[in-house]
Amino acid sequence: MKIASTIARYLLAFVFIVFGLNGFLHFIPQPPPPSEMAGQYFVGPDNGVFSMIFAREQSKVRHITNERFFLHPVSRTFHGRDVFAPAAAYLAKGVPPGQFGKRIDDHLRLTFHQPTRTGKRAWTGSILKVDRFGNLITNLHIDEFPNIQTRPFELNVGLQIVTRLALTFTECSAGDLFVLVGSSGYLEVATNQGSAAKALGCTAGSPVELRLY
Repeated sequence: MKIASTIARYLLAFVFIVFGLNGFLHFIPQPPPPSEMAGQYFVGPDNGVFSMIFAREQSKVRHITNERFFLHPVSRTFHGRDVFAPAAAYLAKGVPPGQFGKRIDDHLRLTFHQPTRTGKRAWTGSILKVDRFGNLITNLHIDEFPNIQTRPFELNVGLQIVTRLALTFTECSAGDLFVLVGSSGYLEVATNQGSAAKALGCTAGSPVELRLY
């Protein structure tokens, strides 16, 4: 469950990064909003699933308490159907967010996705997700580590040290391990014509260590 929620947080953040505040793809279906409602709306539980979005953008969070927008009777275990889905539908119809409930500031923000600095030029991080090709998507974002493009580095992952940054898979020979910047901006560990996850024995949650020279 912990790994599944980690993957969910990554995927939501990826959607947000790709489509931005004015994108046409939303966590809920939504027509073009009026100017006072401009932005992106996400509806879901307060369990940390939106943590990576909170970390990248200023957000306003509301507790959905107005039972007018619930599907009755409300199940104790199926809020996705009885609370979140109806709220998403009403938002799509143009109901202002303020009608759903009061703003809150104590929503859950997890910090798992943030690398920890362990030295002057050293950080520890983790694998956020393994994609279907076996590439290891880390929580190291290129915006936070731009020097990796111009300076020597070591990325410890599994029992291997990866020192090469590639722009494309074809730059490297089959079986070689390398780092590349993924489409979401996160550093990924990959291998040409193979699975880095299998080669390194890593899964979501596995630790990584980055050192810049």
